[in-house]
Amino acid sequence: MSHQPLIEVIKDNRMHDILVCKPGDHKYLYEWLNDFPELPTFEVKDKQERIHRYRWKNDVPLHGQANAIKVNFFEYTISNKQGKTTTIHSGVADIVLTQDNVVKMTKAGRCRWKIENECFNTLKNRGYYIEHNYGHGQRHLSFNMYLLTLLAFYFHLVFELTDGLYQACRQKLGSKRNLWEKLLDFLLHRGDSPKYYTKKS
Repeated sequence: MSHQPLIEVIKDNRMHDILVCKPGDHKYLYEWLNDFPELPTFEVKDKQERIHRYRWKNDVPLHGQANAIKVNFFEYTISNKQGKTTTIHSGVADIVLTQDNVVKMTKAGRCRWKIENECFNTLKNRGYYIEHNYGHGQRHLSFNMYLLTLLAFYFHLVFELTDGLYQACRQKLGSKRNLWEKLLDFLLHRGDSPKYYTKKS
């Protein structure tokens, strides 16, 4: 999410940023943009007669405070041939936007969102059980469990790319959730039954 503390950390580490910018989270930014009668716009029609519209504006204040950082805003919409908008994506970046690079920047932003969304989906629905019930509390037990789960997830990503045994287990057992269940059964029952190696249908 495009909040100033995060952007400042990114800049302090000498990196570039492309971040999601939703109207509900950045009301001042969108009000500021609405003061312009028209933003730079670029449109393309595809074979299905849908209109792909790209709008952008450079040097936009991220919020209404005096210390607001300046960002470069872009918006991508798809409208069907009846003129109804079916898709809206918007974001901010630190790279100056022009007609020559706005399409590429939009694709990069959507790709980043897709990776992030799939990551959250994996953590929530594929055996890691990461939900919003990980409150920080006063003794930080839940937060520590959350961090340990993330560390496990990072190790699994590395194993996914580099470890032959892990890859063989995934191929044999299918989903990650099934793999974790079989591994737990194996540890609890000491692997004394061949049923724990059978792939779920």
